[in-house]
Amino acid sequence: MTEPISARNLDRYGSAAPYSAPSAGPAPWYLYRLTVRTAHGVATAEPHGATAWDFA
Repeated sequence: MTEPISARNLDRYGSAAPYSAPSAGPAPWYLYRLTVRTAHGVATAEPHGATAWDFA
């Protein structure tokens, strides 16, 4: 069994894990780090509205 996917076992060609969601497609997968500063949400049901979160 291979080691689960993590930042420790990545290389420039991506990585593979012994499991994945059916919709994930075949390996290799690439890991990205995102820094979220603001997120926006919009309601699709009553009561309609929008909101924003600031993480800065």
